[in-house]
Amino acid sequence: MRTLKWWLALAVVAAVAVWYARPRQAGVQRITQAEFRALQASGHVLVVDVRDLESFRQGHIPGAVLVGLDQLQAHLADLKRAQHPIVTYCA
Repeated sequence: MRTLKWWLALAVVAAVAVWYARPRQAGVQRITQAEFRALQASGHVLVVDVRDLESFRQGHIPGAVLVGLDQLQAHLADLKRAQHPIVTYCA
């Protein structure tokens, strides 16, 4: 069941937003599942789950951190200091 949740979450990555925290790369981009897998395999990505705690507990992409949409503003400074691209997902 956990594997199914992983693949369901990964399926959404096709429509995931990538936010580069560095000003020279500022912007939002969509990436494909293949691009996400490559980023994740490289270990050079911060995966942020923006869902609620209960959804996160039911299953999430391995290594993802929970920063709910209602908490994004409070964590914005931390996210901007990220040394890697940030991938967010919500399903």
